[in-house]
Amino acid sequence: MNAPESPPVLGQNSNLIKFSFSLVDLIKCRLWVAYHHRLLMGIKLFFCCLFPLVDLNTPKIAQGSLGLKIFVFLSMATIMFCFISLIEIVLQILLACSAKNRGLVGKHELVICDDSLVEKTEFNESAHRWSGFHMLRSSRNYFFLYVTDNIVHYVPKRCFSSTQEAKQFEALILKNANKS
Repeated sequence: MNAPESPPVLGQNSNLIKFSFSLVDLIKCRLWVAYHHRLLMGIKLFFCCLFPLVDLNTPKIAQGSLGLKIFVFLSMATIMFCFISLIEIVLQILLACSAKNRGLVGKHELVICDDSLVEKTEFNESAHRWSGFHMLRSSRNYFFLYVTDNIVHYVPKRCFSSTQEAKQFEALILKNANKS
């Protein structure tokens, strides 16, 4: 039987970022990712428009003026969007509170090595090669490191002492991702 592969040895040319990630951070990040996912937003908008269109065929509204139809459509679409968004928020809170997220909430160390990005928590350690790095996105408060199509590491910008340090982190991630 082969011995398990050991984690990469950190050389002198690495950067270490330490931060703590709370349940509130997790919920905010998951909602940000959900609202910036084009497919999910397209599905949500489709259903927000589908139900009001069906409702326009009721006899009272069908006989009404064009202005009434537009008003009913926009009102119903807005109500549907709010309702679906509320359901999505509740689901994200329930998912975030589940026990399977114990590796996401807590203290993290992110090590930027020449060949990979290593993330360490109390519960796990994972290394992601730069050749598989997908993309870097950011919001006002967080960096979203898509290490694959489906795996995202969330890094709060508050862990950096200055805006300049956060920009240097972003540049270093992009430099390593683009060189592979």
